[in-house]
Amino acid sequence: MEGDASSLMIPFYSDDEESLPASAHDPFGPWQEQQDVSKQGKRRQFKKSSFTGPKGVLTDYKAYQKAKAAERTQDAAVREAVLNRIAKGYVVPAAAPASTSESSSCCNNVHDSDDDLLDEFESDAILQTYCAKRVAEIQSAVTLGGPTFGTLTYCSAFDFVDIVDAADHRTRVVVHMSDERHDADATIHPDEVPLFLVYQGGVQIDTILNVAAKVNHQVTVDRLALVLHKYL
Repeated sequence: MEGDASSLMIPFYSDDEESLPASAHDPFGPWQEQQDVSKQGKRRQFKKSSFTGPKGVLTDYKAYQKAKAAERTQDAAVREAVLNRIAKGYVVPAAAPASTSESSSCCNNVHDSDDDLLDEFESDAILQTYCAKRVAEIQSAVTLGGPTFGTLTYCSAFDFVDIVDAADHRTRVVVHMSDERHDADATIHPDEVPLFLVYQGGVQIDTILNVAAKVNHQVTVDRLALVLHKYL
């Protein structure tokens, strides 16, 4: 066959060149790619409607409305519970009452407070003897012309510091904190005595709280001497 040599095209195939398939993703080919769904979250499963077309759409819409109504009911219950908690607070269930024998044994074994000890010793003859001796010593000291303490001086909150600082360093100053606007605190005689502060040399050395309970709400010289016996 005759012809121009330049018009002849001879195909050339290289052994090193990789042969590519016609399609990189052929859904119908044997190399169909499978999607990895192992790392995906759980998907919502919807019940398949038994109807198609407009009836299926209406059925699905009714099911959706029913689910939304149930969700609203649950939210309303949660909201009501939260409002009750805010209004009434958290109520701790009452524990079962302990037996009478157990409670009485516990009460009998607990004697740690000063008030309980004072009530215990109040009717004791030893305490009464001690109070009588102490009062006799005080009276004898006054009779013999010794130094007399216990002068009652009313002062304001501004004069309080000056009086404490001006006192002799050998003298103990007992300050009764009171409020003149309150009848129970206006004087030292009423039943409700708030507290005592004890100073010496301008330094506070003790604070006596719950004085009314310590004297069993009966303010007498003997009872006050018992409370302040360490500083008399």
